[in-house]
Amino acid sequence: MVSLPSFTPCTGIEPFLEGKPKALLTMYPAEVTFGNTVLNTDSNQSTILLKNDGTDDVAVTDITVVGDFELASVPFVEVLAGETLALQVSFHPTKAGDLTGGIHIGAESSEGHKFVKLVGAGVLAPASLPQFHQLIGVENQAIAAVNIVAGTYALVASGTFDGASIQLQWRPDAVTPWTDIAGAVVSSASESVYGIPLTSGQVRVLIAGGGTSTSLDAQLTW
Repeated sequence: MVSLPSFTPCTGIEPFLEGKPKALLTMYPAEVTFGNTVLNTDSNQSTILLKNDGTDDVAVTDITVVGDFELASVPFVEVLAGETLALQVSFHPTKAGDLTGGIHIGAESSEGHKFVKLVGAGVLAPASLPQFHQLIGVENQAIAAVNIVAGTYALVASGTFDGASIQLQWRPDAVTPWTDIAGAVVSSASESVYGIPLTSGQVRVLIAGGGTSTSLDAQLTW
């Protein structure tokens, strides 16, 4: 007769869960980048996931958002065991430049990573160069300067050129002499110049080439 070893019947799932944390709350991804967003406007929402990989439900005690970022309403106060929930976050820059913040979930009884870094850049709205008029035969007439932030721009023009051209100029401040931007010249309504790298400062359009143009319009966009 073959003698079988004795064993203890399994009455539940506890042996399979041995060593697994009872509360393991994790936020991911670790970082969300929003990119360029015009000042005082809202970016598109990004999703942050909150997952409970533990065996116990986890109560959310608080949610803290740092920086120029906004969290949509949170319809839950706990995350059930095995559950994954989504948070919607947007970027609302109030100043220009690279901005960093984050979002933290308070759940004192839980292990796991509960912070997500948030990154974005606040930028000015695309500069609109006002319409200007050229007197017949007059050269070197310029329109008022506009302030810009660093970026890559496009010069798009329309109107009646008739031998005239427009030259984009830049300077870092109001007292420095103007500098022509190489290649940023448009001499007909069918032309545009894209991919113009500019640093922060002022830009303007200068009429050149004479001709008989009566009106021109220029837009500087990014």
